[in-house]
Amino acid sequence: MSVAELEKRVSALERELAELRKLVAKEPDQHAWRKTFGVFANDPFFDAMVERGREWRAQANEDKGE
Repeated sequence: MSVAELEKRVSALERELAELRKLVAKEPDQHAWRKTFGVFANDPFFDAMVERGREWRAQANEDKGE
């Protein structure tokens, strides 16, 4: 590999590293959860999953004698 090719590759890596550093340096969005709020509204699969969770917790509590 020639010196010119190495310089080109290093330059590209430096640009990518600079972009990654910008991404990492950003403050996390404290309200990101709001973007997903309501995403499962009227979803029968989600409702079934919630019901299975209730059933599992009820069974777990019965097993503990509660």
